Amino acid sequence: MESLSERNENQRAENAKRRHRRRIRLAIGTAAAVVLFLVIFNVWSYYTKDYKGYRIVDTTKRLDSNGTNYTVYNGSKLMKYSRDGAVGFNEKLDMDWSGSYNFASPVYDSCGMYVVIADQGGTEACMFDGSDSPKEIKVLYPISHVSISNQGVLAVVMDRDSSDFVQIYNAVSGELLVEFNTNVSEDGYPVDIALSEDGTKLVTVYLNVTNGKPVSKLTFYNMGEVGKNYSNNIVSAKTFEKEIVSKVEFMGNDTVCAFTEQGYQLYEMKQIVHDIDSKTFKRKIKSVFLTEENFGFVFEPQGSEERQKVELYDLSGKARMSEYIDFSYNTVYMIEQDIVFITEQECHILRKNGREKLNCTFKSPVTFILPAKGFNRYILVDENSIDVVKIRED
Repeated sequence: MESLSERNENQRAENAKRRHRRRIRLAIGTAAAVVLFLVIFNVWSYYTKDYKGYRIVDTTKRLDSNGTNYTVYNGSKLMKYSRDGAVGFNEKLDMDWSGSYNFASPVYDSCGMYVVIADQGGTEACMFDGSDSPKEIKVLYPISHVSISNQGVLAVVMDRDSSDFVQIYNAVSGELLVEFNTNVSEDGYPVDIALSEDGTKLVTVYLNVTNGKPVSKLTFYNMGEVGKNYSNNIVSAKTFEKEIVSKVEFMGNDTVCAFTEQGYQLYEMKQIVHDIDSKTFKRKIKSVFLTEENFGFVFEPQGSEERQKVELYDLSGKARMSEYIDFSYNTVYMIEQDIVFITEQECHILRKNGREKLNCTFKSPVTFILPAKGFNRYILVDENSIDVVKIRED
């Protein structure tokens, strides 16, 4: 039987264990609270903090000419192309692939790792798939438009005097999948084309003049099993008599957005076509920008207003952001979460929530900027170099 002194000693030991466990729980709780605070603070800073400058982390001297175009492909990778060749870079700005050609008027399209560059008005194109051996493509008639999928399926629209000739084929194997003609007198002239990510659906935009008035026509093709049940694989056609359609894009694999001079029309096209949403704006559209998840507009000032307006929409047509801006720009585009406005000397970046992320002046004229790997890092392409920079508050 325990003595009184033994019971007291055991009670003191138990109390000491309880105090130790409480201290451990308190320490863990405090550490967790600190971590949670830091996470919340960093997230808050990421979405709200504005930056005014940058410092150069790494730089690479440009060896190309001023006629070289820089753009983005495969999500957020840098690519350049010119009249005599193209180069794709990886996230570390090392050369991923390259290829040579001789095109008088190069135009390009990309989807995933696939890039097609065509000689507009010529009869040749090159398809790149991430290797250093581009697939050379030769067609019979002058090329007007090209579009490529992330499966390597290529659509080419060719000008054949009184008609246009459209071919869709597997650019990897060279297999011709579909071909058809359009009549200029009936269908008009091609304005734009868009190919779905899986390469099974195509949308064309043609502009015609009927009774002295411009008429835009959207035609939806399905090259899959469902499309075989329709004449010429055409599952739907839409006519715009009061608005001119200037651009069409697949956003993802099953959503199509047609941009008009005054608004937009959204369609679902899993197999056939269904309307999602449409808007006609009273304001004059100055610019359009988009990603696979969002699209947006910059509107001219209205009435006595001095500021331009920016609006962002999702794929259901729901407005996600509306904000006024008081700066000028030459080019606007959207990459990932950033809406980028640039002139040669200045850059403004808006977040998707409308808050300004970056407002800075460049040290030398810049032609392109895109997010880089790493927190708050960007790639700046100026007239002399390609710089990796980290934005900062001052």
